[in-house]
Amino acid sequence: YLERLRLALRENPSDMETAIAFAQYAEQLQLYDVAAAAYGYCVDLFGYLYPSEVLPARIYLPWAISGYNSRKGQSKCLDIAKRIREQGGFDLRLEAIAGKAAVKLGDIELATRTFKAIEERAMQLLTLEGMKPSSDAPPTPGGSSQKVSLDQLAWFYCFALPIPDRALDWANKAYKADPNSPVTAAILSYALVMNKETESAKPLLSNYPPIQISEVTLALVQLAQGQTDLAIETLHSAIARDPGSFAAERAKEILGKQGQPYIPPVDPEAVLASMARVFGDALVPAFTAPEQAISARLDLRGDTFPYGSEFTGIVAIANNSSEPLVISDDGLFKGNIRIDAKISGDLDVNIPSL
Repeated sequence: YLERLRLALRENPSDMETAIAFAQYAEQLQLYDVAAAAYGYCVDLFGYLYPSEVLPARIYLPWAISGYNSRKGQSKCLDIAKRIREQGGFDLRLEAIAGKAAVKLGDIELATRTFKAIEERAMQLLTLEGMKPSSDAPPTPGGSSQKVSLDQLAWFYCFALPIPDRALDWANKAYKADPNSPVTAAILSYALVMNKETESAKPLLSNYPPIQISEVTLALVQLAQGQTDLAIETLHSAIARDPGSFAAERAKEILGKQGQPYIPPVDPEAVLASMARVFGDALVPAFTAPEQAISARLDLRGDTFPYGSEFTGIVAIANNSSEPLVISDDGLFKGNIRIDAKISGDLDVNIPSL
């Protein structure tokens, strides 16, 4: 399926939905280096298609989290956060990724500054109007990069900068503001378990549809009850929902403490090897603007022709991109050729679409 998405992107390199689908599936397969590069392609394509628009969270958030989970792309997370800031935005989730990336890079001073800045900015933005739970709170990407919601701040203290008492304080506020939300209920349940209030968390787990955070919480409850095998099964289920999230990272840590290191259900290296046999090292193409991808010319033998005589010409199309040029009815290049004629001499006439 990943190979087919890659071929579809080759056929129409300007199809944003195909590009995002390719990046998302690579991320789902935990091919984070490929996913980060693919989201980078989406960024370049978005800039080409919508030059006056701000990069949306649906692209920059998974771009950042893929970089965070990649082998050597953590510094890119810092660049992405800086880019969004320079556009005048503030996204607590993105800033949290940048802070955690700094920790991974071993720059504790930078991480401390980043987390402190998050807290200060969040308090400024958390106005009376903004003190509402977002409909797409973490870990789901999306939403405005100008607001901070109560559940986002509770999530931050649960998974980005774990501080149990602050997590519980903000989780209670978020749940009080929207008690019908599975997100606020899940975050509150996790915060309760962080604070050793396991019994209080149980009703929140049973009364709402399960999401990733609630499954991580349920696994902790099961471990506390001695149900180790069931907890391991629950943790694997939680990770499968979104393997690259901070909640999944926490689930993997818990598995490791149980002597069950996490192993992806699909071997990423095997997928990479299979893809490399088809695409070589260029698993993610370099973005080329369509008008630069090809150049065309009409070659004639000579430039002077007696009136009424026949002459021949060759249409030469050069592929200037790093990818093979696919011509199809569903592709960016459908194979249509238009020749406009400009004749001068004894006859002086323009013939469009000859």
